[in-house]
Amino acid sequence: MSQLMQTPLQKRLNSIPWSDFQTCLGSAGEMGGKLERLASTDPVTALAASRELWCDLVSGGIGPPPVAVLALPFVLDVLSQAGEELAIELLELVWRCIHFDRPDETATFQELRRMVMAQRPRLLEYATGPNQEIAEWAKDILADIGEQATSATAALTVDRAPGAPRSEIKEEAAGRGTFAEGSTRWPVHAPRNKDQL
Repeated sequence: MSQLMQTPLQKRLNSIPWSDFQTCLGSAGEMGGKLERLASTDPVTALAASRELWCDLVSGGIGPPPVAVLALPFVLDVLSQAGEELAIELLELVWRCIHFDRPDETATFQELRRMVMAQRPRLLEYATGPNQEIAEWAKDILADIGEQATSATAALTVDRAPGAPRSEIKEEAAGRGTFAEGSTRWPVHAPRNKDQL
C-alpha cells in the first residue's frame, strides 16, 4: 500500500520495525497486522485478533516480552471504543500484562504499568459501570496498580489484594495453542482462571 493510501493507524503501525522484536511465540513481524485487525469494525475480526495478541504478549508465563510496550498503546486505543465483549477480552489482556508481581521487575513491566496507570480515569469508569465482568476486570487492574482512590462520580474502593481470585471466572482453556475455526475457547497454555497462575 502506498504512503498516500495509508490510514493514520496504518502509518503508526508501519513506523514500528515489528520484525526486530519477539513475541512469546516467535517473531513479532505480524504484530502490525494483528493490531490493525484488532481495530476492525467487524467484531469477529477484532475478537480473533485479540486472542492472537493474547498468545503473543502474555502466554509465555514469564511476563510480557518487550514488544508489549509498543503494542499496548494500540490495545488501549481500541479499548476506549470497544464493545462489551471485546472490552472484556482487552481488559484481561491488560491485566495479564501488569500482573507479574516479581521483585526483579523489568523495564518492560515498569513501562507497561506506567501506561496502565495513565488509564486510571477510564478504569474507574469501567469499575463502576453496569457490566459486572468489565467492572471486575477493571477492579483487578486497579488493585494491581495499587489504586485505592474513589472516583468523582461513584465511590469505589478496590478492596481485593493484587491477584485475588474473582468470584466468576470464564470457562477453562481448551485446545493446544491455536483456535479451532469458530472456537471461543482459549489455548491450553493460556489459563483463563487466575487461580492457576
